[in-house]
Amino acid sequence: MDARKQARLTPIATALGQLGYTDPLVWDAALRMSWVPDLAADLQAYAAAGAAAGPGHPSALRSLPEGYTVGYLMTAYGFSPTEAFLMGAALITHTTEAIEALKQYYHHGRSATRPDGSYAIVYPPAAASAAPHRASDPAFRDSEEVEILDLPVEPGAAGRSAAANVFCTACGKALTAGTAFCESCGAKVG
Repeated sequence: MDARKQARLTPIATALGQLGYTDPLVWDAALRMSWVPDLAADLQAYAAAGAAAGPGHPSALRSLPEGYTVGYLMTAYGFSPTEAFLMGAALITHTTEAIEALKQYYHHGRSATRPDGSYAIVYPPAAASAAPHRASDPAFRDSEEVEILDLPVEPGAAGRSAAANVFCTACGKALTAGTAFCESCGAKVG
């Protein structure tokens, strides 16, 4: 890597390291962040804030495509700060592909390595809370449930559903907009 490029990427790579990014491809991640200078500056401000940083920190609230923010990616998708900033960069530079990746993650989870080296499928917090619980396996998702789950929408973002309750609080089935009673179990809506 030439000296000019390294000088430009070093502050970004340092910020990623401060946030716990240990991937050997840190220079690749820093390069991807450098393509979106405003978000790279937010990443550096977030890292500099240290313990005061969190999903509500001003550096995590920049509006991204489709109404996302880095803070929202942390809370609704369970991303670490570095994952959220890198996904934010992907949303800006490769919007269609990033939205598709978020949909896949939301509906099908993602593989995560446990401390003992084994793997687990992890669902984002928003998807886990939207799925109706089953007594036998609360993490189970069948094809019908995957189709009725919508991606979580940033509060106040364009395209937000007008219906406050999309699922019946009694049985968990999808509700038809404007109905007073659940068509599945008969429970009163709202």
